[in-house]
Amino acid sequence: QTAIETLLLRHVYGPKTLPKRVVIQEDLLGYNLVGERRKWTYGQWRQFYWGRHPLRSGEDKWVFYFETTKL
Repeated sequence: QTAIETLLLRHVYGPKTLPKRVVIQEDLLGYNLVGERRKWTYGQWRQFYWGRHPLRSGEDKWVFYFETTKL
């Protein structure tokens, strides 16, 4: 959770755009956490809310998944 939050905060508030694919390697546990950034056109024409508060849609979406490194 902390890794994903850190990446997203860096993406939103960082001075540079992150690469489209980010890999966090975890050799000891046998997996990598992979994040991929893509343009998110669906969110541009939808209005989202958090309770009664409107949210602003981002231009990108992130998809996170695990890759195994050991079997």
